[in-house]
Amino acid sequence: MAIEEVAAALPLTEAAGPVARIKSRNRSTPDKDMMVPDVVKTLPILPSVESAYAHGYRRMLVDAGYTDFRDLMKYADDVLFFIGSHSLEADEALLETVRFRGFDELSSVYERLVVCIAVGPISVGSETVRVSDMFVPGRGRCQTAPGSKPSRSTCVSTASSGGRAS
Repeated sequence: MAIEEVAAALPLTEAAGPVARIKSRNRSTPDKDMMVPDVVKTLPILPSVESAYAHGYRRMLVDAGYTDFRDLMKYADDVLFFIGSHSLEADEALLETVRFRGFDELSSVYERLVVCIAVGPISVGSETVRVSDMFVPGRGRCQTAPGSKPSRSTCVSTASSGGRAS
């Protein structure tokens, strides 16, 4: 997760409600859970999306690979989820969210998506620079023919045709 960017976004989303981290798994190296910016270290860590919601949290930092996808969809209309993945391109980050569940869930994610931001380091000579890509859904959203399931090309072409910012 681009945790520095998530930490920077937290003050911008305060109006959405209190924020918590969802413990993604029991690590064999739990110290890695604390290798985050100080503002994230201070956040409460709850065991599940459901328990965080029950305690009033409406912004949650989750790991898509270890979070029950049904919980994300169940609470998506009430919770602002911060989901990290490894990608330099926004479309790849979005697809990473549904990778373990099958692409038939992409339209469900897309309908509720606020923004998808990808940030990553690239080595340029002796320096490392950060590059970013952003996708903000427009009114066209992920459109498919009635009765058909969305495919990667359907949704990515929608994102590529009008939603990218430079």
